[in-house]
Amino acid sequence: MSKVIHVFDMDDTLLSTPTFSEFVTANKDGVVDISGNFSSYLQKIKNYIYILFSKEIYFVKQGDFIVVYDNKTKKPIGNEFYGFIQDLTPEQIETATLKKGALKELIKAFKVKDGHVVLESFPGFHSDPQTIGKNSNNEVIMDYNNAMNKMILTGRDEKLRSNIETRLEDLGIEKPNYGLMLYPGGSAGIKQFKMDTILNSIKNEGWEEVHFYEDRKDWLDSAREAVETTYPNVRFVPHYITNIKDSLSL
Repeated sequence: MSKVIHVFDMDDTLLSTPTFSEFVTANKDGVVDISGNFSSYLQKIKNYIYILFSKEIYFVKQGDFIVVYDNKTKKPIGNEFYGFIQDLTPEQIETATLKKGALKELIKAFKVKDGHVVLESFPGFHSDPQTIGKNSNNEVIMDYNNAMNKMILTGRDEKLRSNIETRLEDLGIEKPNYGLMLYPGGSAGIKQFKMDTILNSIKNEGWEEVHFYEDRKDWLDSAREAVETTYPNVRFVPHYITNIKDSLSL
């Protein structure tokens, strides 16, 4: 019988994680009050866009997402504008007399969902204990319960360990017998941390088959490539989790 481990991401994989949109204040039409929660962050992003593109924007809470709207057309901003943001250069930031970190902030601030530009979660979102999921993902929890050998591998900070352990206990999720692995910090980044953890587990435990459950396809693909390159005889089975926060209704 081959040695098999099932590795589970936590946020939006094993658990359904609260969204940024749940923490903002909005009126009956969904328009976000930028003087409410996270006002400094929302105003800063709005100012950056105006300074760099002479475009007035506002934010609308739409289900699980915060959609970026053009104040002139009163319509959602399309993904072509996301390309403009991604193409910004340090020289443009300097010419606009913005701080150097503005470029990194802007690139991290947005993503595209169903053809529209939406806000990513605010900086530090995943460091807040309030954002730990309060519900398990039924489609994944069945695999988790059925797995003989399992690990939870999350980008959540190590300092949240006690909060996460309490939440798992409250949800009746048994402790993984191969560890609750949390991000220790450092310059390598979360993606690298996840790949290294899986590779080290293969090295130390001699796994012949690895199942990885993850809601970020790029991280899932990176883990697959790392395992197949380093341990070509190990079977890697990716499980791309898409049943949480998967659509945007406008």
